[in-house]
Amino acid sequence: MSFAVVDTHSHLGSPSFSTDEIPDLLSRARSAPASVKSVIAVSESLENLQLLLDIALNNPSSIHVAAGIHPVQRDGTSSDPSLLPPFLSYVQKNADRLVAIGEIGLDFTPHVIGKPGDPTTEPKKQAQKETFASLLHLANALNLPVSIHSRNAGHHAIDVLETHARTPVVLHAYDGRAATVRRALQLGYYFSVAPIVVREERFRKLVELVPIERLVLESDAPALGPVKGERNEPKNLEVAARVVAEIKGVSFEQVCRITTENALRIFPKLSSGMWMYDDVSEAHIL
Repeated sequence: MSFAVVDTHSHLGSPSFSTDEIPDLLSRARSAPASVKSVIAVSESLENLQLLLDIALNNPSSIHVAAGIHPVQRDGTSSDPSLLPPFLSYVQKNADRLVAIGEIGLDFTPHVIGKPGDPTTEPKKQAQKETFASLLHLANALNLPVSIHSRNAGHHAIDVLETHARTPVVLHAYDGRAATVRRALQLGYYFSVAPIVVREERFRKLVELVPIERLVLESDAPALGPVKGERNEPKNLEVAARVVAEIKGVSFEQVCRITTENALRIFPKLSSGMWMYDDVSEAHIL
């Protein structure tokens, strides 16, 4: 028996995946014990968003697209507001094809913004914050939930979210301190758990701290897989679900059911046609 789940954060538009292999990748995910019925494909740039919308046209019941500008662009540069005008225009025209805004957020790791004392560091931080805030305003205007990237940005990301976010928030692979996790929980935010939890103690501690009612599953494919150095896939949500079950002392079935309920609550535009039951609490697929 398998149980329906949602992959709330995946990079199917990554160069690690060819468009030709997407159907097989989805088939493997559906056949897993944690049967991935829907994948939210997050984007990192305008070009990446356009690619994902094309991919989703060929997989309308399985792939749902989120529009985002990642704080670290493919060439390694830090995001800034100059990227916004064409992106905002395109998103406004295609809003009905989107289920969320993401991946957006802050990344203050030194290789992105520079080391302490670098004169470009503070301007890069400010540019990221301005871009992040503008994208949150977009999410508010479109009434779409947000999928958040935060690396070495701890309370800074929470500060921006508290000021500007007015729709549901999912913090993807969050690396902040326990105090900021508790603050995010007080604000009503959710956290997503990737298969890397099986080999990274910091993510196990996050699962320990966050109530299961605030957890969802993600692959972050092709990254954050259960085996270091191997390409990750949505099928590996099973690994994340089993680790959450172990930590929380509940069954694998309960983790699948509760995280799916949470995902459908956060992302209401997910197609109801993909679910084979009326009550999500009876999420059994034979």
